[in-house]
Amino acid sequence: MGTTIITIMPDFGFAWGWVTQLGRSKGVGSNFASDNYWGRNEPVPQELLDRFQAWQSRFEVITREHGLDWLDFHEKGLGLCSELRQYIPENIRLFYAKPVEDPCFDSEEGEGCPENYWEIMADGQARVVLDDERQGLFAQCPD
Repeated sequence: MGTTIITIMPDFGFAWGWVTQLGRSKGVGSNFASDNYWGRNEPVPQELLDRFQAWQSRFEVITREHGLDWLDFHEKGLGLCSELRQYIPENIRLFYAKPVEDPCFDSEEGEGCPENYWEIMADGQARVVLDDERQGLFAQCPD
């Protein structure tokens, strides 16, 4: 069985939590944000899932109507991921991905343009994942 990867990435349709198995798919996998268990025998606290849903709602509504403070949005998303990490088994890898709707997606990182991917480590710290490393992760997956 391959490594399980959970990716937190907002998308329209109130989808923000995705799961895949390395070796099976190159994409982020299936949406399972409404699941309460996230690879555990005990549920993730509903209060934390509600805060994820509120964060997702900002993306869903504000990006369409008013524009979004992307730096603040990513900061809050990464903070939620750090909290979530404590409820996910250590053998599951947790990533945060910037959505393509972010104007800085696929641009050169620099002032005001954070990186596209982060891995949330077991201690809750986020580390930048470069595109080459991310592509290498999925290289073993079928097309």
